[in-house]
Amino acid sequence: MELIALVRRDAYTDSVALMRVSAELRALSGVVAAAAVMATDLNRVQLREAGLLTDEAAAAGAGDLVVAVRAESRPAAHAALERAEALLAGRRVGAAAGRAIDPRSVLSAARHAGGADLALISVPGPYAAAEAQAALSAGLHVFLFSDHVPLADEVGLKRRAATLGLLVMGYALWARSVPVDALQIILFGVLFITGAVLAYGFLLLLMSASVRIGGTWTDWLL
Repeated sequence: MELIALVRRDAYTDSVALMRVSAELRALSGVVAAAAVMATDLNRVQLREAGLLTDEAAAAGAGDLVVAVRAESRPAAHAALERAEALLAGRRVGAAAGRAIDPRSVLSAARHAGGADLALISVPGPYAAAEAQAALSAGLHVFLFSDHVPLADEVGLKRRAATLGLLVMGYALWARSVPVDALQIILFGVLFITGAVLAYGFLLLLMSASVRIGGTWTDWLL
């Protein structure tokens, strides 16, 4: 079994693109496990738990890109890393070739996007709130795909979005959203109570039927 990793310093790549790269690498022949991630604290922990953390990857920083592969053989592992580099390079070339204008900001992108009404924000956490605020200023709903966004920033974004009639949502916000969790608990409680009431009513119906036809309600069930 061969474990190797590729580390690119200060090479931020959005999470959506990295998930696609990871999925394609895992589908390669001879590859046992693979992951392409930014080397945040959480991602390094997950790499360790998956048996994919090399010494070089452990020393990487949050702004560094890590591609880790565990394969059945050294040739298969190196082939997977080469494929990862080709996918990442192709993504950069394709993005450049596919646009006549390369927007430098969310506001610029919104102006050139025509009828776009949603911005997907996937940048390092410390910069995510500023980009999301820019998207709101451009009249766009926001799907925030960044992690490590300060809670105060999330609250501020949601409050501002509400005043503008816009939505701000994302997996990190949902996971830390107390109102959503509270609503889930309330809904579960309502369903549980409703089910208990219906079961009790059905039991009373059975007992009533047993009286009318004679015998005990347990005899009627049998």
